[in-house]
Amino acid sequence: MSFLRRWFKFWFPSAPAAVAPVPQRVLLVRTPTELEVCEQWGQSATCQQLKAWLKNEYRTFLSSPADTDEDVDFLDTPSSKGFVIHFSKTNYTKQDAVCFFDYLKGQVLAQNYKSELSDIRAIQRGAWLETIQRHYLKPKSSINDSGLIRQRFGNVTIELVLRNEAVHHLRLRATAYSDHLYQDAWDFQVLMDGCRAKKKMAPRREWKSGQKDFSHIYKPLEKRVHFTNYKLTPPENPINCTSLRFILLF
Repeated sequence: MSFLRRWFKFWFPSAPAAVAPVPQRVLLVRTPTELEVCEQWGQSATCQQLKAWLKNEYRTFLSSPADTDEDVDFLDTPSSKGFVIHFSKTNYTKQDAVCFFDYLKGQVLAQNYKSELSDIRAIQRGAWLETIQRHYLKPKSSINDSGLIRQRFGNVTIELVLRNEAVHHLRLRATAYSDHLYQDAWDFQVLMDGCRAKKKMAPRREWKSGQKDFSHIYKPLEKRVHFTNYKLTPPENPINCTSLRFILLF
């Protein structure tokens, strides 16, 4: 599939032919065990490896978009920037994807953002049930010395898409306002360059017999969880997030 076809397929997906009577939207609430596992994962070699690979692929995209790995795509327009990781094409686990999804939320919150909503919705798309976990974040209100609203990177949404409970892709987007009331959005490239790593690493692959055992790296993550415990409570103020700009913060 060409670069342009991949780009349009993931940023402008076609509407499903039919929607089954499944819950439209429920709040996403992690259990204490899930929170503990993801906190440990954020300090793991797997997290560092994934961040390093993503940073290097972004650099490749800026210089030669057609040469980026097939496991990732980037969006770069005047109003929108971001990325999608095709986890279905890698050997990262569901836990890796879920923890990275929550890790990104934490990084955005650290930039003076607030969590507007975390939810889940399900859509029947042909032969599979698509489940979308979403974090939606907005910058905390503040005014600069010129009286303009600081929008930072704009409104941010992070989505993790599963098909029949198997992770398919993760998408992160941020959209800034083009309005005289708002300060210009911060530079996305600067934030991507903030992802520091000692060396370039490829996406995690299956270990082959005879290779060195790196299982000690994952000892803190021996307790595996399924991340299926959700609070089935409809949100009081559902938000229609149809045009959100992408961002990555490290």
